[in-house]
Amino acid sequence: PPLPLTRTSPHAFPAQRFTASDSFGTDARMHASSVFITKDASLPFNTTGFGTVAGTPTYNLLVMDVSYASGGFDGWVAVDTEGDVVWYANTTTEFGEDSGNFPTHAIDQLPSGNFVFQSMIAGAPLMEISPTGELVSYLADPHTCGIVTHEARYNSASDASNPTVLSTKESVRYVDGLSLPQTGNDIISWNRDAGTYDVMFSTFDFLDPVSDRGYLSDNGMNPYTDDCNGTETSLSDWTHLNSISVGAFDNYIISVRHLSAIMSISQATFEVEWTLSSEIASDFTFDSDSTKFFDQHAVIQSKSGDLMLFDNGNARAQYQGGSDFSRGLVLTMDYENKIASLKSELVGAYTDHEGSTYQLDSGNYITCFPAGDGGDFNGWLPGGQKEGYASETKVYEYDADGVEVSSLATPYFEDTPYRATPFSTIGGESILYHGA
Repeated sequence: PPLPLTRTSPHAFPAQRFTASDSFGTDARMHASSVFITKDASLPFNTTGFGTVAGTPTYNLLVMDVSYASGGFDGWVAVDTEGDVVWYANTTTEFGEDSGNFPTHAIDQLPSGNFVFQSMIAGAPLMEISPTGELVSYLADPHTCGIVTHEARYNSASDASNPTVLSTKESVRYVDGLSLPQTGNDIISWNRDAGTYDVMFSTFDFLDPVSDRGYLSDNGMNPYTDDCNGTETSLSDWTHLNSISVGAFDNYIISVRHLSAIMSISQATFEVEWTLSSEIASDFTFDSDSTKFFDQHAVIQSKSGDLMLFDNGNARAQYQGGSDFSRGLVLTMDYENKIASLKSELVGAYTDHEGSTYQLDSGNYITCFPAGDGGDFNGWLPGGQKEGYASETKVYEYDADGVEVSSLATPYFEDTPYRATPFSTIGGESILYHGA
């Protein structure tokens, strides 16, 4: 907005989406001048040329998490279509010390323009910040029994005057017939104004830890001990719910990774409407065995009812043989005849955890392969299986036919990014034209 500037008075105002190499001029009605944005000396990476872009992207910005604790940065970067960082939020430095291997997982934008994100910051796992980085609100949770993890999603089904945020919290229970305590998940709704959360429903409500089990329910061991009951017992990571989002039909869509299951939950009753799974009882069949997904991340239901996800494929070889691979996957759902069919896919390097697939306003899809050029990053699979070592993350944009439109290669430091989330704006700014 116009500012009452004078020749001698200094003024500061937020200007989004500039890089260290950018220059810009003031309005023609003012004296000509140039302002240069310099690289923040505290950042352990270059903002200009952070990523390498090929093709012509149709997105505006991609927001990704960067884990570089030894370099003093754990947080978020927004990367533009030229591969430059044009916004960042260093959550560890600004808001507290992180804990665990995944300092940040998920980020979303509220109608107000503020960002909400999930973090492993001890005592504040969900946070809201303004586009200029001020802390607006946070959830005080001490991590003493079951961590809030994996998700921070604007709940568009909530009251518009006080929109809530969806996430998930680990829940530990002892189950008759099982030797180890089982880690399930509570799905929670964070009330930002009150600073509290409500448990909406739990995987223990409608899944059976004895009979509903996947390959990773027994082989993807949770590294934490049973703090909830004051013991040193290891936990069986039974469900590992890793995403929740608002669906297209008055429902919520949850991704239960360790059961290779996607479930639709009624917003009104919190009851299961349907289950699609490659490992447990499924209400849908697949048009082909090759369409089946395994141990997925970041499931979204489009307005048309299609499902978009990142198919990690951890258990694929256990059920189908062959070599490991991961892919961005889009499924057409026939809800009347209960058939899930392949609509689009982009097969890439095997990535045993993390990843995302979203649809852009252009209609294209964008998929993040966290371990983009070398497969399994850190031997997380049981037995320490390794598929190679990756040095970069690859994000691919492709059309409905699976034809690549653009790609972004970015480095990572001490862990791979969890998702690459498209955003149209940071602070309400827009690009009128992009000069040389």
